[in-house]
Amino acid sequence: KLEDFPAENEKAYLEMLETHLRIIGPDREYAHVIGGDWLDHHAVEFEGRYGIFPTEEAALAKTQAIINAHRAHFDGLGQLAGCYPWLVFRIVVGNHDLDLSWESVQSMIRSALVPAEEAHRVTFHREVRIAESVLFCHGDQFDPFSANPPEEETFKDDVMISRKVMLLMLLLSLLL
Repeated sequence: KLEDFPAENEKAYLEMLETHLRIIGPDREYAHVIGGDWLDHHAVEFEGRYGIFPTEEAALAKTQAIINAHRAHFDGLGQLAGCYPWLVFRIVVGNHDLDLSWESVQSMIRSALVPAEEAHRVTFHREVRIAESVLFCHGDQFDPFSANPPEEETFKDDVMISRKVMLLMLLLSLLL
């Protein structure tokens, strides 16, 4: 497996979600918010190495590897989406799954969860508000060394270079 989320945990997660969906019923919209770092692209090898700064090609390959390694998880979520037509997925992008910022990767995730004509049921966000007082965001935004850049700056060369410099400075400070 790609990380420490064994099959029995995936099964328990899906059972918990299905139980909750059965309680609220099939006709009531339910926004299932998936927090950042759902998929840890950093933990997936691409062309013999592990990378922090993604390319679209690497992001697609790593995402497919994750889907393949966790087929039961994705199939289970897809089956729940089929049984509960009001189930929507709001996916928060974290610092370990910044690769989800690519539209092509988002399309791959959507197709793993819902039929193409229902792609609107899977959306990607930096933060999600589901009620006046409930905001989901990823903690990386409060740490300048690991925060994702603003959406409009994601994958710009100068932003990526400055992140590399910040990471290098952090590593050096830990060694000294």
